[in-house]
Amino acid sequence: MQAEAYSLTVTNDGVRIDADGPTGVLRALATLRQLISLDSGQPQLPFVSINDTPRFTWRGVMLDPARHFLKVDTLKRQIDAMERVKLNVLHLHLSDDEGFRVESKRFPRLHEVASHGEFYTQDEIRALLAYAADRGVLIVPEFDVPGHTRAIVAAYPKLGATAAKARPPFPPDVALNPSSPEVYRFLNELIEEMSQLFPGPYLHIGGDEVSDAVWADNAEIKAWMQREKLGSKQDVEGYFARRVIAMVQRAGKTPIGWEEIATTEIPTDTIVESWQTSNATAAATAKGHRTIVSAGYYLDLLMPADFHYAVDPLASSAAGFTPAEAERVRKLHPLFAQLLPDAKVAKPMPPLTADQERLVLGGEAPLWGEIVTDEMVDHHLWPRAAALAERFWSPATVRDAADMYRRLAVIHDQLTIGGLMGDNTRRLMASRMVPGDADPVHTLLDIVTPVRNMAHDHRILAAVRGQRIVQPLNALADAAPADSLVAQAFVSSARQYIGGDASLEPVLRAQLSTWRENDARFTAIARGNAMLEPAIPTSASIASLAKAALQAIDVISKRVVTQGQSWDEIEKTLAQAEAHDAASRLPLASFLGKHPPADLIIALTPGIRALVDKARSVAPPSAAIGMTDQPCPPSLPMPDSVKEFNALFLEPGTPNVLRLLALSKQPEFVAYNDAKKQREAQDWAGLCRYRADNAAVIASKQRPDVVFLGDSITESWVPGDPTLFSSERIGRGISGQTTAQMLVRFPADVIALRPHAVHIMAGTNDVAGNGGPTSERAFQDNIQAMVALARAHNIRVVLASILPAAKFNWRPEVQPAKQIVKLNEWLRTYAKREGLRYVDYYTPLATADGALKPGLSIDGVHPNREGYAVMRELAKSVRFPQ
Repeated sequence: MQAEAYSLTVTNDGVRIDADGPTGVLRALATLRQLISLDSGQPQLPFVSINDTPRFTWRGVMLDPARHFLKVDTLKRQIDAMERVKLNVLHLHLSDDEGFRVESKRFPRLHEVASHGEFYTQDEIRALLAYAADRGVLIVPEFDVPGHTRAIVAAYPKLGATAAKARPPFPPDVALNPSSPEVYRFLNELIEEMSQLFPGPYLHIGGDEVSDAVWADNAEIKAWMQREKLGSKQDVEGYFARRVIAMVQRAGKTPIGWEEIATTEIPTDTIVESWQTSNATAAATAKGHRTIVSAGYYLDLLMPADFHYAVDPLASSAAGFTPAEAERVRKLHPLFAQLLPDAKVAKPMPPLTADQERLVLGGEAPLWGEIVTDEMVDHHLWPRAAALAERFWSPATVRDAADMYRRLAVIHDQLTIGGLMGDNTRRLMASRMVPGDADPVHTLLDIVTPVRNMAHDHRILAAVRGQRIVQPLNALADAAPADSLVAQAFVSSARQYIGGDASLEPVLRAQLSTWRENDARFTAIARGNAMLEPAIPTSASIASLAKAALQAIDVISKRVVTQGQSWDEIEKTLAQAEAHDAASRLPLASFLGKHPPADLIIALTPGIRALVDKARSVAPPSAAIGMTDQPCPPSLPMPDSVKEFNALFLEPGTPNVLRLLALSKQPEFVAYNDAKKQREAQDWAGLCRYRADNAAVIASKQRPDVVFLGDSITESWVPGDPTLFSSERIGRGISGQTTAQMLVRFPADVIALRPHAVHIMAGTNDVAGNGGPTSERAFQDNIQAMVALARAHNIRVVLASILPAAKFNWRPEVQPAKQIVKLNEWLRTYAKREGLRYVDYYTPLATADGALKPGLSIDGVHPNREGYAVMRELAKSVRFPQ
C-alpha cells in the first residue's frame, strides 16, 4: 500500500503540504477540502498545523455488482466520495450465483451467458482502474470460488457439481467440482487473464459458504476424496484453496480469501478477510495471516453508523452473536439452527497480542447487493461509510458517537455537493410513488429508517415458508435512509435541551410541529395508493409522538397544559415504537419479529423518550396530562373489612358466602372500592400503583431475579403464597388489567427494575373485555411488544398460560373457555418459536370442560391458597439464571 502520511499547514503565507508521496498529497487535499467554509460569503480556510497518518493501511468498502449490476458512473461516484474521506480500497465482488460481470476473452460465455447482458468490458475496467488510481483508490477484484458459482456453471456446465436434493423453494445447490482437472485448467487461465486485466497486487478468491450437500452427494467427488485421502468437506476446501492460491501466486498476486479458507492449512502469506465474528480475526492472526476485518461492518444490514463505529478492527470478541443470543435464535426455527453455525458466534476471547495487532491490515465495509439496486447504492453506502473511514484512519481513542454524528452531517453535505446522489435519488424514488405531490412523503422519509438485519428482504421469510418470490425494490423502506441524520440531529438537540440548553426550544417546537401536521397531508395522498397506504399507521404514530414531545416541552418549560394525551397514552405509543425498533436488532431473529408497518422504524423515538422522561420527572401539579402528571397520591389505607374479605377469598374449602357478603356491604369497604375505582379512572395503566415500591427497589441497587407481571391473579398470588415472593421475586399484578395496560406500565414496573427475567401472565381480562372488545391480534401484538421490550433490555421472558375459566361473574355474557384454550395455544407456539420459556398452569388447574377445578378457587377465576400451591411448584421449576 502507498505511503499516505502528510503534514498540512495553513498560515498567512499560504498552504504548505509535506507528504511521503503523491497519495499523501491527495489525503492532505481531502483534509483541506473539509476545512473550507463560506461563513462570510467567501471561501475561507482556518489557520491550522496538522500532522496526520492513518492508523490502518487498508481502509475499504466492498460493492456487489454480481447480484445487482452497478453502472460505471455509479462506481465512479463512490470512488470520488472515497477519496474525499480517505478510503483507499474498493473491493468489487464480480462473480456470484446471480452473474459474472467482467468480459472474458478466454471464456466469452462468462459474459455472454452468465451476465444477463450486464457486464463491464475490459476497456471499461481499464478506464475505471485508472480513474480510481488517480484518486488514490486501489480496486481489488473478487472472483468467488468454489461456492457462489451458479453463474459460472450456467456458462460452463461441465465445471459444476450439483446437490442431489433441492431445498425448496430454491433449486439444488451448485459449486465447482474439486475433483475435475478441467476446473483447475479453467481457473488457471481465468486467473491469468484477470490478473493481467487488474494490475494491482491483490486478487480475492472468495472461498466462503460452500454448501455441505454439493460434494457430499456426488459419487465422483466421494471416490476422488477417497483416492486423495480427504476425509471431510473441510479437507476438500483446503485442497481446493491451496491449488487456487498457488495459481494466484504464479500470476504475481497476493491471494485474499474469506475467513473459511483459514480454517484449513494454507500458505501463511495468504491474506484472510474475517466477516462472521471478531473471533475470526483472532484466529487468523494467531496463525500468522495478515487480516482484513469486515466483521461488524456489514452496511447491508442497515444498522446505524454508531453501531459500526463502536466496533474496533483490533477487537477479538466485538462482532457476532453472543453465545446467549445464538442459543435463543437457534430455537426460533429449524432453519435457523442450520444458518447459525458456531462460526457466527463470538465467544469471549483475550485481546489480540501486539504481534497479532501488527497483522491486522485494517477494515472493510461490505455492502452486499441482495436488496441494493444501482439507484440505491449512494444512500445505503453513505454517509455511514464516512463514519467507518474515520474508524479506520483515526486513533482508537476517537470514539465519541455524538460528536461523530455532528461531523457526519457536515461530511454528508460535502459529499452531496461533491456529486453523491443519495438525497436526490431518495426524493426521485418518493416522487415516483406520488408524482407532483411528494412533499409529505419526503418529510416522512427524513425521519424513518428501514428495518434492519435483512428483515426487509422478504424473500428470506418467504423461503422459510417454502415460497419463492420476486421483491420489487421500490418501496418506502427502499427509499428511506439507512441512518436518518435528521433524526439523529433531533435526538441530539432533545438531549441538549433537557440538559439545560433552552435556546433549542424554538427549533424543537418547529420540527415537532412540522412532523405532527404532516400526518394529515400524508394520509390524504396515501389513501388508495398501494405504495403509500401501508405507512399510514407509521405517519399517525409519528404525529402522536410529535404531539407527546410538544406536550413534554410544555411541561419542561413550566408552561400550563390544559389539554393533551395522558401519560398512559404517550407511554403506549412510545412502547410500541421502541418495540418496533427492537424487533430487528438481532440477525435471523429479525425475520420473525413483529415489524412496524411498511418496514419503517421511527428514528425520532429516542429523542421523544428523552423529552417525555424529563417532563415526567419535573411535571408540575398544575399540568393536566392525566393523573400521573401529578405526584401520585398516598396509598389508600386498606380497611380491616377488605383485609378480611381478601383473606377469606384465599381460604380453601367451602367459602363463607354470608360472611363475604356482609363484609362487602360495610360502609368502609364500599368507600374503599369507590376510591380505588376513581383512582383507576385517572390512572388507566396503574402507573401509580407500584411507583413507591419501584423507587425502593431501584434505590436498593439490587437486581430482582424475576418480576411477575399480571392482573389480579398475580396480585393475589403475593398474599396467597407469600413464601414464593421476596426481594428476588417481585409481584407486579394489578386487578382488572388487560395486556394493553400492562404494556404501558412495562417500562416502569419491569424495565426500570432491571430484573434478570419477567414472568408475564395476562389475558383473562382481555377475554373478558374489561377494556372494551379486544381482538386476538391486539392481544398477540401486546404480548410481542412486551417481549421485544424485554429483549431490548436483556431481560429473559417467561410466558405463562391463561388460567382456566368457564365463566366470569362480572361478565356473565362472555363464554371464555374456548377462547382461553385458543390463546394458550398461540402463547405456547409463540414461546417455542421465539425460544422463550412457557409455563403451563392451565393443564393442572383445568377440568375437562375448561373450568377451574373445584376446590382450587372460590369464584372459578381466582385461585385460592390450594390453587396457588399447585402454581407454586410450576413457578419454582422455572430457573432464572443471573
